[in-house]
Amino acid sequence: MKITYLRHSGFAVEFDDFVLLFDDITFPPIDFINKRVYFFASHSHGDHYVKDIFSYSDNKNTTYILSDDIKNYNKSDNVIVVSEYKEYEFEDFRLNTFGSTDMGVSFYVVTEKYKIFHSGDLNWWHWKEDGESYNKIMEIDYKRHIENLSKFKTDIAFVPADPRLGSAFDYSVRYFIEKIKPDILVPMHFWDDYSVIKKLLQEDAGDVNILDINKENSVIYQA
Repeated sequence: MKITYLRHSGFAVEFDDFVLLFDDITFPPIDFINKRVYFFASHSHGDHYVKDIFSYSDNKNTTYILSDDIKNYNKSDNVIVVSEYKEYEFEDFRLNTFGSTDMGVSFYVVTEKYKIFHSGDLNWWHWKEDGESYNKIMEIDYKRHIENLSKFKTDIAFVPADPRLGSAFDYSVRYFIEKIKPDILVPMHFWDDYSVIKKLLQEDAGDVNILDINKENSVIYQA
């Protein structure tokens, strides 16, 4: 299994026979030949979904898994539209969808060896300009979704660490580590600000391995 950071919240998780592409908005440097390809798009925001993914691969074994808030896509048999808190079976994995604190869904993927969670825009949003009452609602909503996820074992988790939130950039990461305790946590949604990664690596994560990221299209983990 190999994890490649693409950009922003985009990652490729490769196995021998298939590859999972989460919220990819760039042309991924992945060899699609002889592999089944699954594109996941958590919601319609342009930093998580672009229609160009339909031209990335000429592999006939490509499946597109799109949140139901996405309306602009090529309708075909290999497009699966999903909604929150549902379960879906695919050839290479089981998918459980969870909710979001913004739009769309988050993804929990169970393969033969790994249980993987990609947050999409499920984040502990805390904007100073939105005021205390709204931020409290966001906190409660985030914790509710994480409580639902806590019933499942998670090996690898992709979790937002958004520098636009100022001192609240790591709220989601710290809470996720406390409640879910994944083996590996991968920061995302940091808008090319790699200083966020350095800050997280200096924090006490206990037994959780926070992966270092320092450039696009780079392999950040291999097992």
